[in-house]
Amino acid sequence: MKPAHSNARIVYYTHPLCPVSWRMQENWQEFISTFGRLLSFKFCMATWKAEDENPGAGCKTAYVKACQAVKAASLQSQWAAHFYLDALRNAAMAEQRDISQVNVLVDIAREVSRTHRNVFDLQRFGEDFNSPATRRALHDDELKIRVNKVEHIPTITFTVDGKGIKATGLVTTEELKRMLGRITMQVSANRSPGESINR
Repeated sequence: MKPAHSNARIVYYTHPLCPVSWRMQENWQEFISTFGRLLSFKFCMATWKAEDENPGAGCKTAYVKACQAVKAASLQSQWAAHFYLDALRNAAMAEQRDISQVNVLVDIAREVSRTHRNVFDLQRFGEDFNSPATRRALHDDELKIRVNKVEHIPTITFTVDGKGIKATGLVTTEELKRMLGRITMQVSANRSPGESINR
């Protein structure tokens, strides 16, 4: 029998330069390392740089290329996107590298392919980077953000069978675990969660 949370779907709305996402990176890493193989997760990339900027103006920023790189990685798998986004964020925030430059994005991909060669294919990343599929995936993210009225980054949603809960802002590992437990328990009990955690 599958565990209840195997039906859970997580969407992490974020951006490579989001300072709050950077501060909660270890929390996310711990959570996804524990539960990532037992559920579905994906990254929805916001193409605006600051937490509270207007999404409608975001596509004019130079950092769309960085978001595009994450989507190119996601065409391989969400784990490939996870490892790439982690390295991308570290390059930008800790190492102060300019991730608006394509050559930097490729260098990061090369580094990820060395450390996660069974998950991340450098050659495919290069092929996918400017592909119609990658551009379409990024466009779909922008549409999803508008349709779901995501106004702040980061936002993390948990859904099971069409019912969900949402967290906005800095979230601890324990809060992520509680959200997962809550959504699976409440859906199993046929109750609608309809709950948000906002900061």
